[in-house]
Amino acid sequence: MKTVLICLFMLLLTTVPLLAEQNEFLTDEKEKEFVLPLLLNFLPGFGIGSYLQGDTTGGTILLIGDIVGYGLLGTAFLCVLGSIFWGAVTFQFQDWYNLSAPEWMVVIGGSIFVVSKLFGIIRPIWFGVEYNENLKRKKAAVDVSPVVEPAPDGGALKFGLKIHTIIPL
Repeated sequence: MKTVLICLFMLLLTTVPLLAEQNEFLTDEKEKEFVLPLLLNFLPGFGIGSYLQGDTTGGTILLIGDIVGYGLLGTAFLCVLGSIFWGAVTFQFQDWYNLSAPEWMVVIGGSIFVVSKLFGIIRPIWFGVEYNENLKRKKAAVDVSPVVEPAPDGGALKFGLKIHTIIPL
């Protein structure tokens, strides 16, 4: 009986470090990187990096911000081009009270564009760090229970440990 307990104790000592290494492997494998999503959010825009990272909320906010910002800036650009080629309206920036519609589009569209780009830089880092911290908090739970089974030949009993690894999602 003493040898069985020693064997069970040794088996338990050898399996616990193995399970800890497997747990680290699982958490390292699923961590979110944020360098590529940051670059994709900044250069082409439209929330592509956030969608790639799995952040649909950030991706949608960036998509809407970039569409509105680019839309207002593009519309103002077309109005200015129309005034240059067809001489319809001349635009001069005088003061904030007397801005024309294209000038307001440039101010509002440019502001939305800048805020969207800043959000596109900050959001992937924030989402990646938060996701990785939550992932590291979720550790694999190990259920070790002793098992006594009859041997297949019917002569003796087999002693062993049943190990279940439970990974919460």
